[in-house]
Amino acid sequence: ARVAPTAEAKLAIIRNLQQAKPGRQDVLLNEMSLLVRDGRPADAVKGFQAFVSQYAKNRPLPDEASHLAVQAMLETADKPGACAVAFRMAKETNHLRWRHVAILLALDDDPRSAGALLPELDKADISSAVLGFLLARQTKDKDAEKRWLDRFWQVQDRLGKPEREAAAPYRLLIALASGQPERAKAELATMVGFLGFGKGPGAELVSAASGNPDAAAGEALGLLKGSMAMNLGLPSLCQAWGKNVLASRPTCQWAVSYTHLRAHETVLD
Repeated sequence: ARVAPTAEAKLAIIRNLQQAKPGRQDVLLNEMSLLVRDGRPADAVKGFQAFVSQYAKNRPLPDEASHLAVQAMLETADKPGACAVAFRMAKETNHLRWRHVAILLALDDDPRSAGALLPELDKADISSAVLGFLLARQTKDKDAEKRWLDRFWQVQDRLGKPEREAAAPYRLLIALASGQPERAKAELATMVGFLGFGKGPGAELVSAASGNPDAAAGEALGLLKGSMAMNLGLPSLCQAWGKNVLASRPTCQWAVSYTHLRAHETVLD
C-alpha cells in the first residue's frame, strides 16, 4: 500500500487485505493512519469503531490503534469518545501511559474519575505528580496541591543530569503555576531550549509573569496541560490548550510554539 500513487489507491489495497484477512490489527492501524494523514479523522474513527464492534467488543482493544483513535476523536471534537477509549485502555492494560492519557482527558470534566487513576503519592513519577498537581488545582484542594507539589520536587531532586535537563520546562511551568516566579527564573537558567525554539519562549513567559504573577499562574496551568498532552502524543489537545492561552494573551511565545506541532501525528511517522 505504501507504494500506491494515491491515498484512495492505498485504501483500496488495505481494504482488500481486510476482506482477505479480517480482524488483523496491523491492517486496521494502516487504514487509520492513512485516513488521518489524508485529513479524514472521522473516517478513521468509523473504521476503529467498526473493528471494535466486530472483533473487540469483549476482547482487549489494540493498543496503537486505540491511541490513534483517541487522536482522531479529539480531531473531530469527540472528547467523550476519546475519554471512553482511554479509560477502557487504562482498565484493560493498567499501563501508566494509558492512565495518564485518561487522567488528562478527564481532568476538567470528571476530576473524580481522573483522581481514581492516580498512583499512591510515594510511588508517583514526574508525570503522575504533575497530573496530581493539576487535578488538585482543578478541585481547589490546597492540601493535595501541596502534597503533589512536594512530590514533584522530590522526584526532580533524584534525577540525573540528562533527565533534569529534559524536565526543565516542567519545572519552570510548575514554579509559575504554583506562584513562585523567582524559582521560575532560576529554572529558566537550566533550560537548554523548548521544541527547538531555544530559551526564548521560557524567557518571555518569565518576563510576563513579573508584571502579573496571578495571571501567569493561570497561564502556566494551561501550558502545563499542553505539555502533558504533547508528551503523551496528543498534539491536537496540546494545540487546543495553547490556543486557550493565546486567546487571553496573544503574545505568549510558549503557546505559539504549540501551534507549530503537526496537527496529525501518526504511529507511522
